[in-house]
Amino acid sequence: MSWRFRKSFKVIPGVKLNLTARGLSATFGAAPFSINVGPRGVYRNVSIPGTGIWDRQRIGGPSSQPSSGELPSADGPGVPSISPVPPSFPVSPQPGTEIHSASTELLTSESLEQLRHLLTDAYNERDELTREVSSATSEANTATRRSQSWERGFLRKRLFKQSFATRKESAETAAAKLEELQEQLRLTTIATEITVDREQAEPYYWMRDTFAALSECQKVWNVLTEKAIDSVAERSNANTAVTRTPLSFSLNSCDLIQWEQIVPHLPNRTGGDMYIYPGFILYRASKQAFALIDSRDVTLRFVSTQFTETDPVPSDSQIVGRTWAKCNKDGSPDRRFRDNYQIPVALYGTLLFSSRDGLDVRYICSNAGKAEEFVKAWAAFRSSFSSGLSQQGNGATPTGGPPTPIEVWRQSSEAWKAVFDTFRVAHNNVLSQIDTAGSKKTMNKADLTAYIKALRDLILAAIHLEESAAFVPRSARTKVSRAIRSIKESCGAFETAVNSGRITNETYWPFRSAVDEFMDAQSEFLDAAIAAMEKGRGRR
Repeated sequence: MSWRFRKSFKVIPGVKLNLTARGLSATFGAAPFSINVGPRGVYRNVSIPGTGIWDRQRIGGPSSQPSSGELPSADGPGVPSISPVPPSFPVSPQPGTEIHSASTELLTSESLEQLRHLLTDAYNERDELTREVSSATSEANTATRRSQSWERGFLRKRLFKQSFATRKESAETAAAKLEELQEQLRLTTIATEITVDREQAEPYYWMRDTFAALSECQKVWNVLTEKAIDSVAERSNANTAVTRTPLSFSLNSCDLIQWEQIVPHLPNRTGGDMYIYPGFILYRASKQAFALIDSRDVTLRFVSTQFTETDPVPSDSQIVGRTWAKCNKDGSPDRRFRDNYQIPVALYGTLLFSSRDGLDVRYICSNAGKAEEFVKAWAAFRSSFSSGLSQQGNGATPTGGPPTPIEVWRQSSEAWKAVFDTFRVAHNNVLSQIDTAGSKKTMNKADLTAYIKALRDLILAAIHLEESAAFVPRSARTKVSRAIRSIKESCGAFETAVNSGRITNETYWPFRSAVDEFMDAQSEFLDAAIAAMEKGRGRR
């Protein structure tokens, strides 16, 4: 077909995305000329079909990718934060710290910038062509109706032969123009082929399955703002107020990328929706404003949140306690308020998406268990990259050699995570046995004994973790050491109360506060350790 009606348009090349342990690489176009962008750099490929002659030349430096010595992070499976009871409650929209991400220009990973430009060109071209196709369709329909109205007649097409010929030619021209524009629209559609190595495919599709289960939560909220509150002035046990809006997760597709698979879709009222593809997240702020973020650049953390719920508690949530609308510092009701009433405290799971370039998206899920399973699956997917690299010898310690500081840290961190899993189960089990805050608590002594043992194991693991991270700034180490000493003392006093069978507000709440401070200090210590390691890598 000769292009008669629209002289200039871009034929968009196909894209082949390949996900391996080294990361995501993209090939634009096909033989005889293509461009490959990956972790090793940018290459130009030229070949002569049918001859076996080809040439591959490097035309750009290596993409900016995370180091092969990927450090353990606090978003690993089984490392949620334990927040105070209750940590937050919903409020009507009012000024607070607004949750939002950086602009799409800043969010895009450098290694995916060329793919983003290609998608942008394709979208702009298709958007313009779509409007032209719509207009041409209307013109073709009108011209066809005018021609057919005379074609079916007998008198006019014989009396006005010239006019009839003009109408017939106009209809044929309009139809040819529409056909040509539709062909151009087809040529500007990016044919995307995504191949995933088995080592990455299994954890990715497991992550997608856990997301599908998560999408069945009774309630999912997008956090819009957060604000610290004065719990004494507000007469509340909560220390954070949030505004939130309900939404739904789903498996869906994005019109920017033509792929036969559906992917996790997370709507976002504070910025762009997120689509999780193999190897990258497509962050869609508007039709033409979007970012492509390498999966390895994204941190996902799970926080076990005890939420003072003023709305009906979803059926898939667990009520772990109750508090009063107006209460004293020890949790007892403030009797100065005549119409004081009890409020349930629900156990929710909070998802925190972030990146160094400014991604900040937060969700609250009614089913904490499903939220945690999704985070574990995400961590396994991310770790599939670093595991492949370590097997190739990048940063690995030779067999029989002394462990490096990073390996010592890894071992201590993994041990802490494993112990934390046991502690979390015991912790939630004890909380579920608390009838009401401020009244007599009924608890099973065997469960309390198991809880204390799990806590002592966690304290011992935390000591080893602190000792293995001499590179962490002194301020962070001092804070976690102080928290460890405090929790050891409180644990001893609480154990004495358990053995004597006398657990009161005076013994429970100081112990509970010490646990919260210990977990907060531990979380900050993990963040400080990761930041220190990343800073050290930057200097090298």
